[in-house]
Amino acid sequence: MKLWMSSEAPKGITRFLSKLDIPIEEDLNNYLKSINYSNEKLTEVLLVLIIRNDDFTVMKGGEGIRKHRGEESYGCSLRIDYNEFKNGNEQTRKLLIYQAIFTTFDMIAKKKKIKNLEVVKEYINKKIEELNK
Repeated sequence: MKLWMSSEAPKGITRFLSKLDIPIEEDLNNYLKSINYSNEKLTEVLLVLIIRNDDFTVMKGGEGIRKHRGEESYGCSLRIDYNEFKNGNEQTRKLLIYQAIFTTFDMIAKKKKIKNLEVVKEYINKKIEELNK
C-alpha cells in the first residue's frame, strides 16, 4: 500500500506545505512497506489536502474505493483549516497533515476490513501524540 498526497492551496500556503508533506509522505510510505496486508487489493491511498479559505471542492464523485485491473485505490479530499495552517508554526502544520492522514485511514477502516490497518492507524496516532507534546 502506498500513500499519495497532493493539495489544492494558494501559493502562500504551498510554500509551507511543500517542506512538510514530502517528508511525511516518505516516512509513512516507508512504514507502509513494512506491513503485511495479506494479499490486500487496496494498493493506493490518494489524499488531496484542501487548504483554502473558500468553498472549493476537488473530488466531485466523492471519496471512495475505485477498482482498476484487479487493484483498488482509495481516494478522498479533506479540508484543513486555512487560517490555522497559515498562522500555525511548523509543528501545528505537521499536526494538521497527520490528522488528515489519520482521518483518511480511519475512513478506509470503516469501509473495508484490512489486515494490520489498525497498526498503521496506531503509527499515525503516535506521530500525532508526539506533535501534541
